[in-house]
Amino acid sequence: MNINDHEDRLLDVLLEEELGGVPPPDLTKQILAGAGRRQRVVRLSAAGLALAATVAVAATFWLLAAPRYPAPAVTGNYQLLSGQGVGRGATLRTTEGPATVRMGGYCQVDVAPQSTVRLEGSARSEAVYLERGQITCEVERSRGTFVVRTAVGNVEVTGTQFEAQVLEDAAFAGPPATRLRVRVTEGDVVVRGLWGEYALGSGQEKIVPEPTSAATTQGEAETMPDGLRGFRGWLTGTVLAADESGCTFRVRSVRPGDRSGAAAPDSAIGRDIRLLIIAFHGKDGRYHPSPEVQKAVAAILAKGGDATVEVFADSGNLLIQNARTPVAGQQLKGDGR
Repeated sequence: MNINDHEDRLLDVLLEEELGGVPPPDLTKQILAGAGRRQRVVRLSAAGLALAATVAVAATFWLLAAPRYPAPAVTGNYQLLSGQGVGRGATLRTTEGPATVRMGGYCQVDVAPQSTVRLEGSARSEAVYLERGQITCEVERSRGTFVVRTAVGNVEVTGTQFEAQVLEDAAFAGPPATRLRVRVTEGDVVVRGLWGEYALGSGQEKIVPEPTSAATTQGEAETMPDGLRGFRGWLTGTVLAADESGCTFRVRSVRPGDRSGAAAPDSAIGRDIRLLIIAFHGKDGRYHPSPEVQKAVAAILAKGGDATVEVFADSGNLLIQNARTPVAGQQLKGDGR
């Protein structure tokens, strides 16, 4: 044992006597371990702050660099019928040449000449309203939804290529939209309307609404469908049978007038309805037939002929006020009401 060992031993003895025989604890290892933990905490905190700053910078860069959702764009030959510019709510009409509408970066609508469309929808839920004419649509899958709306019904898709065409009956003053033709080139669509619902796949074609099968006799026709109560406006369709008091009319399209109070006028599409001919408004507040007018209207509404009639609901019946056929071009006017 050297001199240093003796000195250490002497110190231990003195400490034991001073502390009542209890040796002091050796805290060397604990002190060194605590110092190491503090160093690690400091190092880890600095690394966390650096990572958070990197993430924040990356997120800011992504937000600035990410492309914005594209607004509708149109190229080709077209006229702007409504709206301040090409955007949602704008109505476009093509004349001699076609036009192309791009919406949302995933929908392309090729508009045929002599067609009218209105741009509708919202981000990732794009839509157009086809007023007349024909369009061909191509929609990328998994990017959003797309709907073609018409007065006859809607075509709903999630990713496909198809054609939609409004079939017109141009020889009358009523609405041109009578039926809708849909042909699917690729994918699937659902065609919906008041007349029902059809699912179409690739290569399939459908015209809606479908005509009913056999001609209905006058006795089997409805006099006043619930949806037409309070109606005032124009019906377009086919005269199935006619006599001096009225006709049985198969409805293809409906156009309510400004004063129409019908709750569901489109419910008449595809139905056979009994229409009565009126001539004058009596003092009792009711409309009464006149033999001369009855014969004239019956001559115009020849059996099986296509026609447009202006009618209004009165006393549980639909009364013909004006009539027009595309062949003869004749027109009868009632009291002008």
